[in-house]
Amino acid sequence: MSRASNKARLAVARDDARSRLIERIKKAEEIKADDIRSPDDLAAAEEREKRWREYNSALLSRLFTADEYADEYSAARRSVHVVSDRYIDPSLSDLAGRLVNSINSQISTLRSIIERLELIDEGTAPEPQMETSESRALRLLAAIGDNTKNTDAPVFVAQLAPGLGLSEQEVNDAWQYLADKNLIRTYNLRFTARLNAHGVDVLETAKQSPNQPAPGFGPVTYNTINIHHMEGSSIQQAGSHSTQAQSATYGQQDFDDLKRSRFIRTEL
Repeated sequence: MSRASNKARLAVARDDARSRLIERIKKAEEIKADDIRSPDDLAAAEEREKRWREYNSALLSRLFTADEYADEYSAARRSVHVVSDRYIDPSLSDLAGRLVNSINSQISTLRSIIERLELIDEGTAPEPQMETSESRALRLLAAIGDNTKNTDAPVFVAQLAPGLGLSEQEVNDAWQYLADKNLIRTYNLRFTARLNAHGVDVLETAKQSPNQPAPGFGPVTYNTINIHHMEGSSIQQAGSHSTQAQSATYGQQDFDDLKRSRFIRTEL
């Protein structure tokens, strides 16, 4: 993604953003930080400043497509109470002065943002990128490892779908990808798996170099064929670059057989 696409853009009309920020600067007068005569006055002014500041932060988050300017504004706040106050008891005047300085710093930042509005493009945020099939497969590989590391039995990938935020079809497609890449050990019951040595190596490499592509993972597209009933038949792949996922339905006996078995020795 380019640098420009990462920059915050105006989510509203430029004139609307300007008028709303100017209004918030005027609202600072209601804090009355210059009229503090007692600790109660200070506490009340701090509470008004807090509400004013939090509104400003929320407004900036709404005016722009990213939090760049909201973060800049948040950084302008100055603390009224600091650690050194434990050792040097500040006067009421000192605390009030700190509050005034903090408000002035925030106002200065708001004015700076207003001056830069002409330089900020209007428009919506870029569309988020869709998760790729290989990314889903890598997440499934890690989940299979986590769920089988303390047992000899395989796991049904459909059981992992909710925790991964994927549909059953998506985890089945991811299972097929991992099987095609020889990253999992598969069994007579489709869509069950354990890691094999190759899969363990890939996960370890991915953990050690999280910013690098995992070895063996490339673009993949799955074509799905829904078969309602088939016995003793097979499906021919169409083309040298095609892969496909087949959905099958198992009865209670199949699940019972899997539960009774601690280890399934026959691989596909």
